[in-house]
Amino acid sequence: MLELDHIVLGADSLEQGVAFIADKFGVEVPKGGEHLQMGTHNHVMSLGDGSYFEIIAIAPHLVAPEHARWFDLDNPVQQARLKERPRILTWVVRTLNLKQTLAQAGEGLGDILAMQRGDLSWQLSIRSDGSLPFQGLCPSLIEWQGNLSPAAKMTDLGCRLNTIQIQTTEFDQLNSALSDIGTEKFVQLNQGESNSIAIEFATPRGLVTLN
Repeated sequence: MLELDHIVLGADSLEQGVAFIADKFGVEVPKGGEHLQMGTHNHVMSLGDGSYFEIIAIAPHLVAPEHARWFDLDNPVQQARLKERPRILTWVVRTLNLKQTLAQAGEGLGDILAMQRGDLSWQLSIRSDGSLPFQGLCPSLIEWQGNLSPAAKMTDLGCRLNTIQIQTTEFDQLNSALSDIGTEKFVQLNQGESNSIAIEFATPRGLVTLN
């Protein structure tokens, strides 16, 4: 069974990302931790129903990895976009068997990478060059060690995810990719003249859409 795990908001710095969400949502997302393998760090909060919201940024105080960072964070184009403002990078779906789910997806979602942050361990689908499938419109996949998501232990500030709307110039290809792994049920997919993702949240400041 697949479940929505978390939403990833990228930022040029955590300070920028936290201030952005404080302005939009009216909450201050608590500190998470560091990803030593990727040279990144995050802030996280619960979205209820076993899912959570993540703000992620390159950690300048950590040693840069020899491989590409995840979420396309080493891409100069991505970095320039995040300097303008924080942006939704992608969404992540939780599976009980990552190897099996990836086999259904073919080669597009990448390989399995074992990750750790503090006492948390998980496996994630990731491309070797750090790029995101369909520019982040297709989700990454995650399997938590012991199938225990940390979302329930995160601070709940009353924010909830309402909808994920995706516009794509490659409707048939993306729809097929989502259907292959059973994730089409999580999103509203539309054909468009550009590629974009818009996620609506219910927050203390009302309904807010991030893209």
